[in-house]
Amino acid sequence: METTIRKRHDILEELVDSSQSKPDLVSQMDLSRSTIDRGVNELLEHDCITRSGSTYEATETGRLAIREYERYLRFVETIKASPKILNEVPTNTFDTVFLRDADFDLVDDQQPWAVLEKSTELMKNAKSLKGTVPVIFQRHFADLTDSFDTGKEVELIWDNSLYHSLSEEMQEMIATFQEYDQATMYRTDLTDSYAIWILDSPEGNHASIAVFTNGGIRGIIRNDTRAAVDWALSQYEQRKESAVSITSRHTHNCS
Repeated sequence: METTIRKRHDILEELVDSSQSKPDLVSQMDLSRSTIDRGVNELLEHDCITRSGSTYEATETGRLAIREYERYLRFVETIKASPKILNEVPTNTFDTVFLRDADFDLVDDQQPWAVLEKSTELMKNAKSLKGTVPVIFQRHFADLTDSFDTGKEVELIWDNSLYHSLSEEMQEMIATFQEYDQATMYRTDLTDSYAIWILDSPEGNHASIAVFTNGGIRGIIRNDTRAAVDWALSQYEQRKESAVSITSRHTHNCS
C-alpha cells in the first residue's frame, strides 16, 4: 500500500474531490490510458478507491492515506528548508511533533536581530508567557521588561551558570523584573542549545524554540498547533521540576 500511495497519489488526489471515469482521468491528468489503468487497479487492490459503474472515487481509507501522505511531504519540505536550525538541535532531546506545520525564522547575517521581530511581537501581545533562559541577549530581555505594563504574567527559568555570571547592568534589569508582582523566576542547570517559550495570546497559544550556537542565535521555530504547544509545555515543566525559586529576599525550592 505504501508503494501504491507513493506511485499513484496523483490519481488518488483526483478521486478525493469527485468521482471520475478513466477517460476523465486521462483528460484531467494528461496521462496515458495504460498508466491510468494500472494506477486504478492498484488503488482498487488496496481499497483506496471504489468503483460505481464506470466511475471511481476515493474510499475513507484512500482519503486518510492521501492526507497522511501529503502531511509527510509537507514535513519533508519543512526539514529541507531549515537545516541551519535543525543541525544545531540534538535530535534525542527534540520531538518532531514541534516541526509539523511550524514557521521558521532564519537569521539574516546582515540583520541578525531581525529574526526576533515576530517573536517579540507575539511576546508583547501575550497575556502570559513561560520561558527557559539558557542564554541571554540584553536587547531581547529589555523588550520583555518593557511589556510588563500590559499586565501579563511572566515565568522564567534561568540557567544556573548564566544567572551567576550576569553583568551589573543585567542584574539591575532583573532587580526591576523581580519588583513586578506578576513575574516569577527560577534557576536550574539547563543544558539545552535552545530556549523554550510558551505564550498565551489573544490569537491563541503559541510555542517557540530559539536555537543558539556559540556565535549567537541561529533561528527560531514557531508553532501554534495544540500538539506542539503541549510538547513545549511538558518540556518546560520537566525543567521546572529541578528548579529553585529566585526572589529578591530569599531562595527556596519551587515545590
